[in-house]
Amino acid sequence: MKKSVATLTGLFLLLLAISTASASLPFQKGTDYTVQLDDNLWTIAEKFLGDGDRYGEIVAATNARHTEDPGYACIENPRLILPGWKLAIPGPEATPSPSAPIAAPPPQPTVLPSAAAPAGKIAFSFWNLGRQVYEIQIIHADGTGGYILTEDSVGEPTFSPDGRRIAFRSWEGHRGIAHRNLDGRDQQVVSYNHEDSWPDWSPDGKYIVYASQKETDRTWRLYVADALGGESKVLKHGDGQVVYGEDPAWSPDGSKIVYRGHDARMDNRGLYVINNDGSNARQLTDDPSDTSPDWSPMGEQIAFMSHRSSHWDLYVMGSDGSGLKPLTMDPSNEGLPCWSPDGDRVAFISDRGGQWGLYTMAADGGDVQLVHLIDGTYTPPAWSSYAERGLASEQISWSR
Repeated sequence: MKKSVATLTGLFLLLLAISTASASLPFQKGTDYTVQLDDNLWTIAEKFLGDGDRYGEIVAATNARHTEDPGYACIENPRLILPGWKLAIPGPEATPSPSAPIAAPPPQPTVLPSAAAPAGKIAFSFWNLGRQVYEIQIIHADGTGGYILTEDSVGEPTFSPDGRRIAFRSWEGHRGIAHRNLDGRDQQVVSYNHEDSWPDWSPDGKYIVYASQKETDRTWRLYVADALGGESKVLKHGDGQVVYGEDPAWSPDGSKIVYRGHDARMDNRGLYVINNDGSNARQLTDDPSDTSPDWSPMGEQIAFMSHRSSHWDLYVMGSDGSGLKPLTMDPSNEGLPCWSPDGDRVAFISDRGGQWGLYTMAADGGDVQLVHLIDGTYTPPAWSSYAERGLASEQISWSR
């Protein structure tokens, strides 16, 4: 009798152990996956689980594994995963463990009909409150994907004309203007001064125009450098006077540059346009706050941001300064306009709704669509060495 009881007790304990072990494995028949460039959770879920809307199961599985093995990623924002992260993919028939609830994703952008979904990719930068650095993210214009270009503190991105490289301002390691491939590799240094800012490519991809206050008078001037490096040349007007200005943008045909500037006496502030050699300067606007100009793809219009009211708004005008009109009149801040490659839409940054986000709108200011909510700010903390920077210090770029 005692032997039978011992046998039954042992069998019970064995079954209990099996049951306990099974309960500790919330995901059966799963696999691991390393995030690749341009991946996003929706496409990964579609590939492995047959349904992109099941991405939450991957979030739950990965975060559950992370608690036991830090080698797995901890996904705080389902819309942002980075190349190299290790994910836990549950089996196709698996369900999330009750002990690892799915993290609620942030508010999603309005879904566009497939025929109207913007094409291409957008690069934008912001102050990351968690990492305490400026970072550049690249995301598809329809809101999918999303990855960080580099772990260094970098900002002010601009795509090369062919969309294969991205120039930026760097504060760590190398200080100045540089550009890289879209995977963050193969860096080419263009300039070496901490103050060098707002790079923009010539349409042929051979040169980069930028602004700098590296001179002892700390006045912004425009410079042109070979994209492959070498000595930069300060732009000068026809009379030999240097071009004082900030935030330059090259025209689509390469013949002109628009910028925020003033005359030699620091007067007559506004947006100006010059020939690409610095000659033939013409003032387009006379509001000192006008900045961040961007040419439409055909060169017939210029969009810009201005603080003409109590907040930043977007405006558009003809390339000769005619036909000025507002694109936004929202009580929030809108800035950093950037035309889509086909000229049908304009991307911009806004804090409407109480959180900074990347948006696009039709070229006439209608059909505003949220692309991506930004987990950061454009006003670094007062104790930071970047405290003087704001929304107008940045720029965004849209490429095919």
